[in-house]
Amino acid sequence: MNKVFLSLALSFISFVSANAQLGNPGYYRVQNTYTERYIIMTDNKSDGVNYSTTEPDLGALETLRPFSTIVSDPSSVIYIENVSGINYNLEAQGANAYNMIGYYLKIPESSGGAYRAYGESSGTRIYICDMYGSDDRGIIMTSGSLSRDWYITPISSSTDNYFGFTPEVAVGDKYYTTLYADFPFEKSSDGLKFYYISKVDATFGAAIYQEINGTVGKSVPVIVECASSEAAGNKIELVTSTGNVPSGNLLGGVYFMRDISGYHRNVTAYDSNTMRVLGTCSDGSIGFVTSDITYLPANKAYLTVPSGSPTEFKLMTQAEYEGLVAGISSVKSSTDKTSSDIYTITGNKVRTASTSIDGLPKGIYIIGGKKVVVK
Repeated sequence: MNKVFLSLALSFISFVSANAQLGNPGYYRVQNTYTERYIIMTDNKSDGVNYSTTEPDLGALETLRPFSTIVSDPSSVIYIENVSGINYNLEAQGANAYNMIGYYLKIPESSGGAYRAYGESSGTRIYICDMYGSDDRGIIMTSGSLSRDWYITPISSSTDNYFGFTPEVAVGDKYYTTLYADFPFEKSSDGLKFYYISKVDATFGAAIYQEINGTVGKSVPVIVECASSEAAGNKIELVTSTGNVPSGNLLGGVYFMRDISGYHRNVTAYDSNTMRVLGTCSDGSIGFVTSDITYLPANKAYLTVPSGSPTEFKLMTQAEYEGLVAGISSVKSSTDKTSSDIYTITGNKVRTASTSIDGLPKGIYIIGGKKVVVK
């Protein structure tokens, strides 16, 4: 396989800003000067080059605009690290260029504050260009003289090119989302908080969370308590330090969800028996709930739970969980003949004047005015 042309499948990360310090590793976004669309990485596959046409496989790359569509999207974040001279190693969405193609990418410099990327072999040079047209979404091509120039801008919370969270779920006056990304980060906006799940209890439908202070490590799936309903109020700073990677985190995540036909289809099936996603519980609280999705969403966290678990897991602190357990009676005997109405913990009556708990799903119930756990 021709590695020069294979590198084109990763060449979206082989750009450097005219204003960047090339000796310092950092995070960037790449925007076409003509179409104003940003490059995003939607897959990590490459099928090399078609030798009959000399066309490289660029199916892993797309372009997107406006900025509001990529401000919270990790697929638009590119990490660039200088190795020596004009040799660079690049990463994005868990894909390392050197590991994939076996050599470092060489980065030629352009002029006028914009850069061009190309592959070259036997005197043939192919540029990376954006698709012409007015659509907000495009694809990477190897033709188009007007769209072969790209701006490269460092990502920083102090500039207009920032990374900020767009909330998924609102509960009262609080907003939440999740993140699974290939970069360490720290909060920039006041009020942001990051959590992981250290324990789940299927009997009580509880997911116990712990806060992560300081730098959150790369590839750590987290719950984000936002400070605002807008991305501009939920800014983070992308950093190059190692960060905290908590052990025993029950959250998981995937980098890609691309449900298209062909070689670049990249999906992970959602299993409603063992997975829950962020949502609102039946009592209106924040938690992880069963979903009707087919595939796990890209760059979001999901909760792994035991097979046969309840449909929802309410988020709670360790202290809240211990208080819940302490305030619940022992398992009610199925031979107890006391007649009582039985209610769920949310107040829905499931049985009238019952003397048995046989057949009730696992969980917490109100029986005779007391909370009772059924295991």
